Amino acid sequence: GIKCDLMFLTKIFNKFKENKIEIKYFTGLFLGHWSDDVTLGDELVELKKLSIQEVEELINQNQDLFTPGFVKDFISVKDKLK
Repeated sequence: GIKCDLMFLTKIFNKFKENKIEIKYFTGLFLGHWSDDVTLGDELVELKKLSIQEVEELINQNQDLFTPGFVKDFISVKDKLK
């Protein structure tokens, strides 16, 4: 339900093993600005706003808080976000 202009950042190839199964996929990363409320639903059950620095600190403290794909993607684009 979020509608805003997007800027393409990059496309990343991801490959992970999960339960002895190799998962391969591409992730397209885009940057957009949204200042209105976000509606929670089936795919989004909690919203937590974090600064780039806060995300970096949480990843350094405990990467298990995030999916492996998010960590890899964030590291790949964090300099573009600053």
